[in-house]
Amino acid sequence: MNSNRSLCVLDDRSILVEGITAVARYTYPGLVLRIGPVNPVSPKSDVAVLGGTVLSSCPLSAEFAALVGHASTIIALVDKTSITHIDDLRLAGVDVFVSVTEGLTELLRAIDQAFTGQAYVSPDARGLFERPTPSTPRVSPREREVVALYLSENDWSVDDVAAMLHISSQTVRSHLARLRSHFSAAGHRVHNRLELRQTLLGLGLLQIDELEAAPQLLAG
Repeated sequence: MNSNRSLCVLDDRSILVEGITAVARYTYPGLVLRIGPVNPVSPKSDVAVLGGTVLSSCPLSAEFAALVGHASTIIALVDKTSITHIDDLRLAGVDVFVSVTEGLTELLRAIDQAFTGQAYVSPDARGLFERPTPSTPRVSPREREVVALYLSENDWSVDDVAAMLHISSQTVRSHLARLRSHFSAAGHRVHNRLELRQTLLGLGLLQIDELEAAPQLLAG
């Protein structure tokens, strides 16, 4: 067994991390194990296991790219509630996928594959790849106007948006609720502001410069 192997675990679910680290130490004697956040000066690992809220960041972001670049092979712990689409993770450089429902035995099988540099998708994770592609609901001009302000980088509240558009707060809430209802029914996760923003940007229904330009639009 190669005593120079190294494994980094980045997940905010402490009980799961404890289970992974305990089994990994027993299975791979001499393993160099690291837990917690990484930074530019952190030693690079052979394999990194990413899960929990770590996977909620946009796969195209600099933050996520830094995580992927921290290890030779990345394992994503995914499930059907994951915010980030599994195909986006693959495009970002994730090589190995395991569903959290499969337990530590399947994760160890994935770690074995990752140490050899091989791509691997567990049986349950394969089912996530096969999910139907969500459809794209129509967004009315008024809904777009409301949601662009609500999702802008200013983090304006419902009341702020209502005041700027000269409509009631209840009307703003109705627009947002209708949007979330339509997108949820179409198979998208839009339970909070972050998910709604990522979904609309990902589908091209909003552009990032629109969200940045929102204050100037109002000022005019």
